[in-house]
Amino acid sequence: MPRLALTDKLLAGVKPAATQVDYFDAKCPGLAFRLSGRAKTWCLFYTSPKDGKRARATLGHYPQTTLAAARTLALEAKAHLDQGVDPRDVASGLMTVGQLADSYLSKHVRPNLGSANAVERRLKKNVLPVIGGIALAQLHRRDVNRVIDSLTGRGCHAEAARVFGDMRTMFRWGMKRGDLDTDPLLE
Repeated sequence: MPRLALTDKLLAGVKPAATQVDYFDAKCPGLAFRLSGRAKTWCLFYTSPKDGKRARATLGHYPQTTLAAARTLALEAKAHLDQGVDPRDVASGLMTVGQLADSYLSKHVRPNLGSANAVERRLKKNVLPVIGGIALAQLHRRDVNRVIDSLTGRGCHAEAARVFGDMRTMFRWGMKRGDLDTDPLLE
């Protein structure tokens, strides 16, 4: 596994190899320039937070994705890893409600709210078991209604109102960050 200080000049001069070769970037750990036949791709090698196994995410093809762009994409993917989110899920648009909730709790609720324990308890008890596995791209108002209906069906009307407020705030926070394209509560 050669580790090089990759440069645009070096990449432009690399010739296709008969076998697959990965050139790891010395400036961005985990980022690799992969030559496979005639294909030249950018990859990030990392340990998946889902199962603890080594994984590879393709970041783009060279020269369409430049060295600078590949490093930026690798840093963004590492930020997702720091949140416990597999970059392959984010790249495929499969970030789930559960992953959004984890990010929301760690980046917004715990550092900023005195009621963090109550918000976390409500989300983990009422929201995540019902819709935590749904991809954000597939999330609809009917999914939110399932959460609220389960609470009101048990006679927990005040708790349902609080949970609805927690979800509304979380979804708006996710929209501001770009994790969510539309607010499912407005559909």
